[in-house]
Amino acid sequence: FEPIFIDPRGYANRKDGFSMVGPPNYDLYKIAHSYVAGYDYIICGYDNDIFFEAMSMKSRLNKFCKIFDCDSDDIVMGMKNLFISMLPLHSNSSERQRNFIKILYLINNL
Repeated sequence: FEPIFIDPRGYANRKDGFSMVGPPNYDLYKIAHSYVAGYDYIICGYDNDIFFEAMSMKSRLNKFCKIFDCDSDDIVMGMKNLFISMLPLHSNSSERQRNFIKILYLINNL
């Protein structure tokens, strides 16, 4: 898979038109990056080894894809994109950035 970057503010360029609504997959990626990969736990400083175990994350990914009838490879790519984009946004916390990078390694192996 090639990475595809999605602009949540709408279309990537003006020649396609203008929309305040971004692609629907973006919403799935945001939910998955919280539910599957634990973004909110990282933000709160919660470090639970069981939650972040690969098997646990894989189980949540499978449940998520079943509920939303979506492709796991697509969701994984979207979560990677979000965690990479969060690195500069959280430059005030090197601990969060380190945790995002750890999660990226885990997600890469799902």
